[in-house]
Amino acid sequence: MLLQEGCNPKRLILRFVDLANLESLRKFAKNFTKEVPHLDVLICNAGVLCVPTFTKTVDGFEKTWQCNYLGHFLLCELLLPLISRSSDGRIINVSSMLYEYADSVSSHVVNDPERYGGMMAYNRSKMAQVMYTRHLAKIIEKQRLSVSAMVCHPGNVDSNILKESGYQWVRIVFRPIMWFVLKTVEDGAQMPVFLALSRKLGKSNGQYFREFAVHKVVDKCQDPAACERLYEESRRAVSLDVRA
Repeated sequence: MLLQEGCNPKRLILRFVDLANLESLRKFAKNFTKEVPHLDVLICNAGVLCVPTFTKTVDGFEKTWQCNYLGHFLLCELLLPLISRSSDGRIINVSSMLYEYADSVSSHVVNDPERYGGMMAYNRSKMAQVMYTRHLAKIIEKQRLSVSAMVCHPGNVDSNILKESGYQWVRIVFRPIMWFVLKTVEDGAQMPVFLALSRKLGKSNGQYFREFAVHKVVDKCQDPAACERLYEESRRAVSLDVRA
C-alpha cells in the first residue's frame, strides 16, 4: 500500500515481529537499534479480540494479554532509549473505549483460565495500555526525555481483529451496514496518526484521547499506585529490572 501511494522503497524497513513471543520482540529491538540512529514515532496498534478459549503463549501468558498489552509494553521499554534520541519522540498506544469495562489488570486475574472471557480479556488488555501510558509519562518527565506517551481510542473500526475469534461471520452477515456503523481502516488510523504528527497537542504526555480531544479516564486508571503496580508487575513478567 505504501509503495502504491508513492513511498520511496529505500525508506522502508519491513520486519516481522510476533507479539505472542517475547524473544521475537527482544531480537527485533536489538537489531533495529543497530539499524537506525533514532526513532521518532512508535505506534502500538496490533492486537487480537475474542480469542474463543483461554490460550497461553509460548511465554506462559494469556494470549490476548500478551498480544495486546505485554508485548507492546516490552517493545516500548526496549525502544525507549532509541525514541529518546529524537527531538520530539512519540509513543502512541492504541487502546479502546472498552477499557472502561475491565474488572482487573492484576496478573493473577488476567492469567487465570477460570476467570477468562474473550471480551473481558480484551477489556483488561486495553485498560492496561491506558494505565501503562500514564505511568510511562511520569517516568519520561522524571528523566526529562524529549518523548511524549499518549493513548487513544481510534473509534469503532472495520478491521480484521476478529480473525482469530471464530466470529468472522459477523463481518460477512453485517457487511451491508458496516459502512454506517464502523469506520474504515483509513478513518480509524486518523486518531493515532494525528497524535504522531500534530504540533498542536500542548501538554499531552500521559493523556487519553477520543475524537481528537483529551478524554477523562475512569477512576481505576487515575490511581498512581495502581498504575505503578501494573508497571512493576509488567517489568518483572518480561524479565526486566524494576526501575528505581
